[in-house]
Amino acid sequence: VPQMVWMCMPDGLNVYFNQRWVEYTGMSLAESQGRGWNTPFHPDDQQPAWDAWNHATKTGETYRIASRLRAADGSYRWFLMRGVPLRDAAGRIVKWFGTCTDIDELKRGEEALRNLNEELEKRVQERTAQLRDSEERLALALRASHEGVWDWNLETDAVWYSSRWKEMLGYAEREIEQPQSSVFWDFIHPDDRAPFQVALDAVLRGEREYEMEFRLRHKDGHYVDILSCGFPIRREPAGPIVRIVGTHFDLTERK
Repeated sequence: VPQMVWMCMPDGLNVYFNQRWVEYTGMSLAESQGRGWNTPFHPDDQQPAWDAWNHATKTGETYRIASRLRAADGSYRWFLMRGVPLRDAAGRIVKWFGTCTDIDELKRGEEALRNLNEELEKRVQERTAQLRDSEERLALALRASHEGVWDWNLETDAVWYSSRWKEMLGYAEREIEQPQSSVFWDFIHPDDRAPFQVALDAVLRGEREYEMEFRLRHKDGHYVDILSCGFPIRREPAGPIVRIVGTHFDLTERK
C-alpha cells in the first residue's frame, strides 16, 4: 500500500513498520521500534506528536495528527498520522494499528490558497481605501462646484440625488430617498416638461448628451432656474443605455 503502516503495543511502544516507512525515512526497523518512531519528525512537530500519542494511549481515543516527516534525503513532507486501537472482548486495548498518509501536496495547496487569500484581502483593503479617498475627493469637488448630481437607473427606474441637489430645492439629506423617475416630473415646471422630454428622448435614443435650462419647484413652492446636463451610460460601448447621470446648476441668482 502507498501509506506507511505501523503497529504498537498497548503501552504505546512500536513493534512494526512496513517497508514503505523504511524506504522513506531511511531508518532501519530496529531504529524505528519502541520510541524511535518520533526521530524523523520535524523538530517543531516532535512534541505535539508525543502529546497527541500519549493522550490517545491514555484515553483510548483515535490518534490523529498532521506532521512533517524527514525523508532519507533530508527533505520534509507532510503526513496525516492516524491510529486506532484493537480491543478484546473485555474492551482492553490489545494493539494499535495506524497509517501515515502523504498529504504534502494538499498542505502546500492550502498554504498557497491561504497566501492568495491574504494577498487578495490586502488588495481589497488597498482598493477600498483608494475608493474611499476617491469618494471623499468627489464629494468635496461636488460641494465646491455647487452642482447637484443625480443618477437615474433605467433598469430599476430608481433615481439617486446628491445632498447638494436636495439642498438646492430645500430638502434635507434624508428626504427624497431614491424615488422612481416619475416623481422627478412633479418637480419640473409644467411649461418646461415638453422641452425636457424632447431632450431626454434624444439621450435615451443614444443620439447625444443634453444640456438645457428649465425650472424646478422648491420645497416652499417657488421655482428655481436650473442648468441641467445629462450623460448616457452603457456597460459596453455598443450596448444599450442602462443609466443616465446628470448635474444641475442653480442659475436663479444669475438669472
